[in-house]
Amino acid sequence: MPEFKTEAEAIDRLRAHVQDGNGSFLLHGVANAKGANATRKADALSIGMWPSRGHDIDFFEIKCSRSDWLSELKDPAKADVFYPYVNNMYLVVPTRKIVHDDELPPGWGLIICRGDGLRKAVKATRKEAAPMPAPMLAAVIAAERRHKEDVISVSKSNSLLDDEYRRGYKNGQSTTKNGWHLVKLEKLTKVIATFEKESGLLIADGWHSTCGDLGKQVAAIQRGGVKRLQRQLPSIEHAVKLFQDGVDAIKSLEETK
Repeated sequence: MPEFKTEAEAIDRLRAHVQDGNGSFLLHGVANAKGANATRKADALSIGMWPSRGHDIDFFEIKCSRSDWLSELKDPAKADVFYPYVNNMYLVVPTRKIVHDDELPPGWGLIICRGDGLRKAVKATRKEAAPMPAPMLAAVIAAERRHKEDVISVSKSNSLLDDEYRRGYKNGQSTTKNGWHLVKLEKLTKVIATFEKESGLLIADGWHSTCGDLGKQVAAIQRGGVKRLQRQLPSIEHAVKLFQDGVDAIKSLEETK
């Protein structure tokens, strides 16, 4: 799979990465406060959900290009706002070419693409985190609520898609069945027209009432009528010859009188 091109693509990979790694819960677009009091926003935060692996809070800065990263280096205030309250800081980029070796801030980890997922190219240096102030904690809760609403929305959308698929499948079956009947009717119409032309019988114009008898007669001929006629043909030809001979003899007698 190619490297991610957008932040949304990176978030999708990052969510799978943190869940597979230590069962963390990922929130994206987390502000440092709610409403008008918000001044900075983290691209993503993850919170460890397994007591056996700790409840570390990790900060993720996502950069999709070299120019984005250089802009971040000139204004590190966003990261500084969250730094005291997280355990690990990570930069997430599609390739190491975006970050030169001497540009990664001290203690930061580096996550890059690998196949259709992500991998840690540089492990972050863990530090102790201070308790989050109430405004930031409220913003984290708001982000979690927004995430839940997104999940419900996606679930409803998937349900609607499933319903539409089933309806479309049913309509497709009906259309296909009706189409097959139309093709069959067209062929049957052509067969009837050919029969009427060759036999002189108008089945479609009143003969439908005797179609059963007509069919029986045709079947009888097919079962043996023609063959029986063929067997009798030599006798008929012989009788015709005798008759012709008799006519010729009578003509000869009349001529001699």
